[in-house]
Amino acid sequence: MKRENSTALKTPLKGVLLFLTILMGFSQAQAQFPVRFALVAAPMVSWHRIDNPDLDAGNPRLGFQYGLTADYALDEANRYAFSSGILITQGGGQINQNWDTTSVVLDAKNRLTHLEIPVTMKLTATEFNYLKFFGQIGLTPGVNIRARGDLDIEGTAQGAPEPFENAKLENVNR
Repeated sequence: MKRENSTALKTPLKGVLLFLTILMGFSQAQAQFPVRFALVAAPMVSWHRIDNPDLDAGNPRLGFQYGLTADYALDEANRYAFSSGILITQGGGQINQNWDTTSVVLDAKNRLTHLEIPVTMKLTATEFNYLKFFGQIGLTPGVNIRARGDLDIEGTAQGAPEPFENAKLENVNR
């Protein structure tokens, strides 16, 4: 019996721990300007955009994003800050395929997990009536660390794949 790929999760975890250690060291070196840490937890909606005319994008999928971010102030008034952190994003989508000639309907649902490291610049306006407005610009590169899927088939046809649940998806771009 093939054992689940446990080393794939250990490698990103080592990178996360190394990144957090660097963040802590950087915060000690920049003691004159404050560093603010924040826990992030946010619901999200994700879906697929399909370019193939034989396929149809199904229903959107509810997902979740969580992680840790840090803002490093670049001035004494805390109006400009470099922001980074580590985020885990769980999303996915649904793909439908309907063969009219064979009356077979495929319904593929997938769940994707990404490790993301945002690199942004946060610009904060002055406080107005106890409200602070800010803008944040930058990039959030990420890598796919897990891909799972379910395949439901209605009807039968020669050459159609077998249904499966919670299978590891091999052909997902990483």
